[in-house]
Amino acid sequence: MFFKASWRPLWLHVSVVILGLASSVVSACPLCVDATPYKKGLMWAVWFILPVPFALAGWLYYMIRRSIQAESQAAEDKAS
Repeated sequence: MFFKASWRPLWLHVSVVILGLASSVVSACPLCVDATPYKKGLMWAVWFILPVPFALAGWLYYMIRRSIQAESQAAEDKAS
């Protein structure tokens, strides 16, 4: 048990050093390597267009919920 516990921090340090050295050898993704203005523009377009489906879904949920609440309010007003 003592042997495993004493080697655990060493393996952690060795793996961190290996990962640190490997990251300098590995090249970045293709979008980051050739960071031309055209590619940066495409990246920003994706970031701005990405939330659109979520915004539309949220707006649709809000409109349906508001319609249901209006119908239930109208039904309550008729009943009373």
